[in-house]
Amino acid sequence: MKIDVSMWARHAFPIDLKNDHVTNNIAESFNAWIGEFRGKPIMTLLEGVRTKVMSMVHKRHEKGLKWTKEIMPNILKKANEQMEWSRHCNLHVASQTEFEVLDKNVSYRVNLHRMSCDCRIWDLSGIPCRHACLAISHQRDNIEVYTDRSFSKEKYMMAYTHVIHPIPDVKFWKNLDDVQPSTILPPPLRRLPGRPRKSRRKEQASNLMSEQAWQ
Repeated sequence: MKIDVSMWARHAFPIDLKNDHVTNNIAESFNAWIGEFRGKPIMTLLEGVRTKVMSMVHKRHEKGLKWTKEIMPNILKKANEQMEWSRHCNLHVASQTEFEVLDKNVSYRVNLHRMSCDCRIWDLSGIPCRHACLAISHQRDNIEVYTDRSFSKEKYMMAYTHVIHPIPDVKFWKNLDDVQPSTILPPPLRRLPGRPRKSRRKEQASNLMSEQAWQ
């Protein structure tokens, strides 16, 4: 089965996605996150997920309130690491926004106005690459200004500003006497032969994408 390269290779991703990582193990991560609720009846599973998400949203909102920078700390850390690596490059200035950076005998064009570099790391991730960092440092600009706004504190707080409200226990629910029938029975179920399956069924292309992602 042939899968389009834009679905699994970072270099072919649309630049508006601003993503510096690609993975196919999200199902494994989710299974580890839900922990003890995995394999439980559907209502128990959903209630467990709801309470975990409710707590997660609150914790992340509180964490964001403590930030003093305009960019998320983990993203700012990555940008500062690139700034350190930029010391190993050489800079040639063409204008206030255009530069040529020599890195290990390879020349890269940097355009601060377009927030773009020939290495495409900045274009794809939204985080300034080492070549861009050298140009930013030369201009004595703030690296936060050249980091994509998707990673700003403002956008983060927008994602976690909502509240997942608690749900009362069933004994506090209103009695709906006008609902007929008053007792709703579950649909009849037929037990399938064999032992119930608990492990996740992997897609046929899962291993293929994993092997090809970094080729």
